[in-house]
Amino acid sequence: MRGERERIISKLRELGFPEYEALAYVALVELGEGTAEEVSRKSGIPLPRVYSVLDSLERKGFVEVLGGRPKRYSLQDPRRAIGDYLEEKRRELEEAYERLRRLWDDLYRLIEPYYMAHRLEIEPEELMIPLSSLDMAEEKTRELIKSAEEEISIMSNTFSWADKVLDLLGIAVGKGIRVKVLMRVDDLTMSRVSKLKAMGIDVRAHPLSWYPVRCTIVDSRRAVFVIWAKPPIKGVGYIYRPHYTENPGMVKLLSDVFNLYWERGEKVS
Repeated sequence: MRGERERIISKLRELGFPEYEALAYVALVELGEGTAEEVSRKSGIPLPRVYSVLDSLERKGFVEVLGGRPKRYSLQDPRRAIGDYLEEKRRELEEAYERLRRLWDDLYRLIEPYYMAHRLEIEPEELMIPLSSLDMAEEKTRELIKSAEEEISIMSNTFSWADKVLDLLGIAVGKGIRVKVLMRVDDLTMSRVSKLKAMGIDVRAHPLSWYPVRCTIVDSRRAVFVIWAKPPIKGVGYIYRPHYTENPGMVKLLSDVFNLYWERGEKVS
């Protein structure tokens, strides 16, 4: 039995059992059942410690308390005990994995901008410069319009902020700069559309009833844009922070979106 005893203890230790729990368990394997004092003598575990060791084995489902005075202990069905033990370990490992995955996701979000900056030799701020509010976005838009030399492209839902830039758009048209506005055309916006048309601005109806991007693109080189998180509700919009960009890739992406819907948009006579 000595060789078997050592192999059982070794396997229990590999499964994660502390030394005293492995010794107490193998003692019950040999005894069949016994009191704490008998387990102590058989295993060599000091009597004051053996009670807590047997309690731990009971909580893990490997030992059954039979009752009596003094209490007697015996093995639970080993197949069921090890099955329950492995299932518990599986849950613990899955939870540990999920914790590690969440930690890695957080870490990745912190590291990724630096990695991309070195990998692509592009700093994040070279792609997009965040603007703190819509007011700041509109002020930056005025600066853009003033700097235009060839073309101004505006995509907006209702173009509710038109009055803030109409004076500059009129000056741009007077300089021979083409101004294109892609927006919703309906009873709500018709007076605004008519005003734009009267100024010599090309207006087309956006083919979608609502689109989650508002942008002003100047000379296909610079842009201010806002990406809306969801449609405005009762006039209140939920937005991501507006951004300004001079990055050629970002500007081309916005220009491609504008041109796609411009070609599909209905001309306003």
